[in-house]
Amino acid sequence: MQDQSVITSADLRTLPDPACTRFMRLVYDSQVQLWSAKKAVYAGNIPGAFLKNLPAGDSLPGRSIQLHSDIIDVVRKMLKDARKALSRAKSAGLKKGQHVIDIRIRSGYRSASKQFSIWERNYPKYYKRTREHRRILEGGEHGERAMQFLAKYINQRVFSPGYSPHQHGKAVDFTYKEDGVWAEADTSPESIFKWEESWLFFWLRQHGAAYGFTQNPDINEPWHWECDFNGEFAGGFWY
Repeated sequence: MQDQSVITSADLRTLPDPACTRFMRLVYDSQVQLWSAKKAVYAGNIPGAFLKNLPAGDSLPGRSIQLHSDIIDVVRKMLKDARKALSRAKSAGLKKGQHVIDIRIRSGYRSASKQFSIWERNYPKYYKRTREHRRILEGGEHGERAMQFLAKYINQRVFSPGYSPHQHGKAVDFTYKEDGVWAEADTSPESIFKWEESWLFFWLRQHGAAYGFTQNPDINEPWHWECDFNGEFAGGFWY
């Protein structure tokens, strides 16, 4: 079973300006409502008994990554097969992928608590980025329309705690090392374009489904892949 203690906007920190605190909490609640409208079910923290550590050689250096025990072997198999395919492509002289030297997992399981800390950390950045646009909306930068706009903006970048696919332990973010640099999980248009042109994305599109992994049509993240399942602790896939 999962820990179903629901994290709410009341758990957010208090900002120096009471009006900003109120607005932040309304944005948070509005984002949760977006998921409720999709019939999404809140996912709490998964007990450790359902999780396994991904070996260091398969994880982004310096990161400790956990996955649901049901999928850890197939993820490792995917990485092994992708590396072999990359080696064959290089030997065949294919231009794409010639400078890629490794493939790993950047992110796996995230608890609702971890997702909450990510949301809190990123909120100020998104608040500032959208300020100019929110100011021209009816009601001003802290009005109803501004709140709805920011909730949708954040929802395309950081999911509400309890609603991220990563919280089931069966979603992974891939990365590859090319020219000495690990590919970022960056939602900027430039980064997404580079990812979609990468050898790894081409391989995943061709072979991911054979391992039970597909892309979520609601997320424009070429590095993000999910495994469908019907687990006891979740009662089905996240959406």
